[in-house]
Amino acid sequence: MDVKEEMPRPRRKPRYLESDGMLFPAECSHEILRDAMNYEPEIGDIFVVTYPKCGTTWTTQIVSLILRNGKPLMTAKEYFTSIPFLEMTPMEEFSKIPRPCCIKTHLRFDRMVFSTEAKYIYVARHPADCVVSYYHHLQFFPTYFFSEGTFDDLFEFSSRVRKT
Repeated sequence: MDVKEEMPRPRRKPRYLESDGMLFPAECSHEILRDAMNYEPEIGDIFVVTYPKCGTTWTTQIVSLILRNGKPLMTAKEYFTSIPFLEMTPMEEFSKIPRPCCIKTHLRFDRMVFSTEAKYIYVARHPADCVVSYYHHLQFFPTYFFSEGTFDDLFEFSSRVRKT
């Protein structure tokens, strides 16, 4: 009698970049991350600081509407050039952005240069909601190479990530 054993499927993990003990999207670069961690805030900088998938985009949109007297950003290009992502925007781009401006970041607060001249908005979300949203985010964007990853894969990967 033939007994066909099912081989366990290898675990999948999302593609990422590790820098300074933290994980970032693979599109980030060590140079830009280093610059982001050393960025000296300017007067008029408003930081929206969040863990990924905790409401960053919603909050930056609200801040942008306040700064622009209710005028919405109409295109993705306008959004990304008006609201820089600290970990993914080359520093030379920051000088082109008029102040006051909203800057989004997923850097931990202890990895940022603090300034009393800037303002900081911290957004938190229940961790269970966050991880489910992050799973769908990883599934949607091909750059993570996680379209065939399961929630169990993400959970196992997340629980093994080194905490610093």
